[in-house]
Amino acid sequence: MDDHKMHSSKKSKAASALLTGFARLSAVPDKSGNIRDFLFTQASPSFEKFLPFRRTSIVGRTLTEIFRLLAGSQDDRLPMLINAALQYGNVEFDLYFARQQRWVNVIAFCDEQQTMSLILYDRTIQKNAELLLNDEAQKMRQLFNSNIDAIIVIRQSDWRIVDVNDSFLALSSCKRDELIGSSTAELFLFPNGNGHQALAEEIERTGWIDNVEIQIRKKNGATAASLISATTILFGDEPHIYFTIRDISTRSSDHEALVISEANYRRLFEAAKDGILILDAESGKVMSVNPFLTDLLGYSKEQILEKSIWELGLFKDILANRDKFLELQSKEYVRYEDLPLQTADGRTAQVEFVSNVYLVGKHKVIQCNIRDITERKRLETALEKEKRIYEITLISVGDGVISCDNQNRIVFLNKAAELLTGWEAESAKNQQLETVFSVVEECTRRVRSRITNQANEDEPVLERGLHILLISKFGIERPIEYTVSPIIDETGVTVGSVVVFRDFSEQRREEKKIEFLSYHDQLTGLFNRRFYEEELNRLDTKRNLPIAIVMGDVNGLKLINDSFGHLAGDELLKKVAIVMQTACRADDILARLGGDEFVIILPKTDTKGAEQLIQRIKDRLENEKVGAIDLSVSFGYEVKANETDSMQEIFKSAEDHLYRHKLSESMSMRHQTINLILNALFEKNPRELMHSKRVGEIAEQMATQMGLSEETIHNLKTAGMMHDIGKIGIDESILNKPGRLTDTEWEEIKRHPEIGYRILNTVSEFSDIATCVLEHHEHWDGKGYPRGLKGDQISLEARIVGFADAYDAMTTSRTYRSALDEKRALEEIQRCAGTQFDPDIVQLFTDEIWNSAIMRE
Repeated sequence: MDDHKMHSSKKSKAASALLTGFARLSAVPDKSGNIRDFLFTQASPSFEKFLPFRRTSIVGRTLTEIFRLLAGSQDDRLPMLINAALQYGNVEFDLYFARQQRWVNVIAFCDEQQTMSLILYDRTIQKNAELLLNDEAQKMRQLFNSNIDAIIVIRQSDWRIVDVNDSFLALSSCKRDELIGSSTAELFLFPNGNGHQALAEEIERTGWIDNVEIQIRKKNGATAASLISATTILFGDEPHIYFTIRDISTRSSDHEALVISEANYRRLFEAAKDGILILDAESGKVMSVNPFLTDLLGYSKEQILEKSIWELGLFKDILANRDKFLELQSKEYVRYEDLPLQTADGRTAQVEFVSNVYLVGKHKVIQCNIRDITERKRLETALEKEKRIYEITLISVGDGVISCDNQNRIVFLNKAAELLTGWEAESAKNQQLETVFSVVEECTRRVRSRITNQANEDEPVLERGLHILLISKFGIERPIEYTVSPIIDETGVTVGSVVVFRDFSEQRREEKKIEFLSYHDQLTGLFNRRFYEEELNRLDTKRNLPIAIVMGDVNGLKLINDSFGHLAGDELLKKVAIVMQTACRADDILARLGGDEFVIILPKTDTKGAEQLIQRIKDRLENEKVGAIDLSVSFGYEVKANETDSMQEIFKSAEDHLYRHKLSESMSMRHQTINLILNALFEKNPRELMHSKRVGEIAEQMATQMGLSEETIHNLKTAGMMHDIGKIGIDESILNKPGRLTDTEWEEIKRHPEIGYRILNTVSEFSDIATCVLEHHEHWDGKGYPRGLKGDQISLEARIVGFADAYDAMTTSRTYRSALDEKRALEEIQRCAGTQFDPDIVQLFTDEIWNSAIMRE
């Protein structure tokens, strides 16, 4: 028989076992007589399952039309199919029918009458099983290579080597690439020239050979006595010969080699981690079972052997009976992906079941390989549960989450995403991402499209909310930040993407607030120094000349802060800022440089314009007060008229101008403020007014008796009036508290000399009085406050005022005690001479003042 025809016959015979659809077609020649297509003339009933319509509908339609309908874009194979069928008589290839979503093996034959026979069979399951089969193939390859016997696989059609194991390489002393693809007739394997032909004829006639002793010649010319066995197997649809060669050159007998071979097989059989069941192909009885399967099923070997599979009752869910056994008999390969087996104790074990039919000698057997997938199924269930938990988690998180497939269609939308987009999850499914997740650039209003295309595995896209707006289904716009990341499967293929986003509105408000504060004064809302400096640089151009710089400085701010507290000072600054703002033009730049300083930039303004602005501000300040405090601001200005003038010099000149005015205006303001402070103190506590007057009078009398100068006497009287001015900074509830003060309250009271000192020291004419006020609670023995001065370290004026203060306090009723009479007060003063009071002053008071008629009256 011709090799090609023998191959085609075998192939057709193999394909018939898998036949699922058949059709006949007649040739359609073009005008030149060349055949370009075929017309369907008939189709078998089984052919209809590959069609989306009745099989009768294809009769009279062309092969190109029908395959274009079934295979879609893959119809470019049709010219190849037609040409190959015409040229070689037959052709075979796999084709994906997109319409039916299945893989189909296509076999076409053409006869001399140019009639085509078309055979289809479904290969979808095999294709889907390839990944699992790869794992199985790897294990089989390991078994193949670890076999002690040499194995060689030869394509029967041309006797070319397609595979060898490591043992064969060792036996032949060849390398793999020297063997694969070579013909055994061309190599050195059989010293006897007729060896190849004899083996071919025997295998062609019987389909197998068993333990034929031959001489195998090695690459180096040496020969080795070997036992060779062979059987015909199908790889795909093509017959191959599976040779097992055992080197018997060193064996003592054929029996010993048989024992070794059996031991090797038995060892593999017993140690296998999958269940193996060998059935008699005629009777269906179990011939052999390995320990793994008996352990899995819970039966002993004796309970299984010599029983048919339907007697065991293992396959309840597939109704394993003679019909199913016939299926195993009729097909060389049967596979069940998920088969429940009934164990001896009633449990159900999930397994993968694969059967193969082959010959052992001349005896046909069915080998069933059974893999326990119970644990895998448990893991799959756990994975599904984990997936559900993950989905619930995604639904519950505060960020919006949208996932879509690789066609940009939405498959998942969580609750937060529903809220932000305005879309319900069910309505959003299968929508394009941009329909639901509609984002635009805030400034340009440009729509962001195909945002998932930007993401990759290493660098997910991150967009921040300052520039991106999400527009909801209802037209609500809100700033967001979002990330886009690809979803990549275990093979590294991108199967979709996920978008995670959040409402950025609050952060946006905070960032705008930060941005505002970076250029604005927090207290007054005016521009700050940073903005002023940037604007000055920007405006310092020829077209803005002349540019006037006006400086303003609030008079008496420190004094007001020390006297009335910083809140009062803050109110004063805010009121000044408002007045200045109302007086400025729209293009004028008003800024607070810090503290009590303000500056105004006046583009295109000359000296007259600057003076007019200053006067407007002063006029408006005269009509404003903060409580009883007048608003007083000193101003200075300078004008840049020439482009060559330095702006720094202009600023310095304006500042110098300001300070010249401030020397006079600020002093007057501070003097007024001190009088205001005294009036405020006496208004809220009239008792303080009477006390201060009496202290001044006593101090004046003592200074007169001591023969001090008129100026000193005047200063002492003034110091007596002002000695408690610092109490303006003490809480009124402490000053007027009935009963004893707490330690904390007493520490607060003890601050008033320092506060008074700071107030009075701002005015040069009160600087001497300020020192007296600071020290009037120091004691002669150094136990006073605030600095703990002792003896002559305390100024004379302070010792006199301190004595007068204490004496008047003793002889005047307070909310927490009654007044002492004058005699008792004198005794107390004399007791404290040398400790609290200067003893000389006490003696002077006793001798010169107490005994005077004025005092007694």
